Amino acid sequence: MLFINLLFTTKQYPLLVDTLPYLTLQTRGTLCSSSQWVCEYLKPHRFYITKVNIFCLTRPTRSNCGNYRGVDSPQLLLLGSERSDVADMRYQAVLYHGAVMAFLLMTWIIVNNLSDQKKFVALSGRDKMKEKLQRAVVPQRPECNVSKVCLPDHVALHIRSGAANVVGPRICFAGKIIMSHVMNNVGPGLNIVVIEGESGVVEKAGYLNMRSGNPEDILSYLKEIKPGRIVLVASFDDVTEKMTDEMREIFVGMGSTLIKSVKQRDSWVFAGKAGTEHKSLFEKHVANDEKTNIFEGWPEVVEVAGCFPKKTQPNGLKTLQT
Repeated sequence: MLFINLLFTTKQYPLLVDTLPYLTLQTRGTLCSSSQWVCEYLKPHRFYITKVNIFCLTRPTRSNCGNYRGVDSPQLLLLGSERSDVADMRYQAVLYHGAVMAFLLMTWIIVNNLSDQKKFVALSGRDKMKEKLQRAVVPQRPECNVSKVCLPDHVALHIRSGAANVVGPRICFAGKIIMSHVMNNVGPGLNIVVIEGESGVVEKAGYLNMRSGNPEDILSYLKEIKPGRIVLVASFDDVTEKMTDEMREIFVGMGSTLIKSVKQRDSWVFAGKAGTEHKSLFEKHVANDEKTNIFEGWPEVVEVAGCFPKKTQPNGLKTLQT
């Protein structure tokens, strides 16, 4: 936009153009002085000159500068700053290109956002499909060294007795080792784990010292086991020194059929449920016999493993025993 900063002129105070400060302007590629340019420009248009802008007159009073005298100014009408056609075209071009660039930028942002969303959805779908395929194709691994994967209403277990009075027993349930010699939570006597039947939550885990323990405390502990609880037992060292007939009867009430045959230094493992009359299939017993002992004065290690039912079956515990 071109502004001509000149002095104010009226009819009473004519402006002598030739007294203006020398100003070099470029119009249509030609350099000229301010007085010559103003004079030539006023011929066809007739302008009223102020100190800020040039305003167009409604009616021209002259057709030339007339010896560089002042310009008359009847009926002044303010039309705004005079802009050249070139400037208009430049500004229109700038605005047009700016609008195009803004439109392209917004389009690019929207397309990128949509692309990212599609990629996210695609990746999420792929992850879900991959997880389903892995479940369908990759078989589940058996827990607790059981030979096969248990059914949903069964749980894997593995019980191994101690070796003589040297190596402690090991009890695994639902894929977790609960007691072992390595964990240093086993002891001489009956190593026992009490589990809530349906949830599989371990309520108690420890050992009943059958050598130096108090028989009354041992009996009280066994009586406090609630009906429906899963009971896992493994012998270590000798379990008969503090054993009483009443204690044996409690294990019978859990499904044991061999507890009454357990004698000094025998190996015994058992899994049953408190308050059930059904015979447990998860029980083994090896007698202390000099003819068959593999350790000096001690029988071999005994173990039992399989899929134990979470709920008591009407016809007994029909599960896999390995």
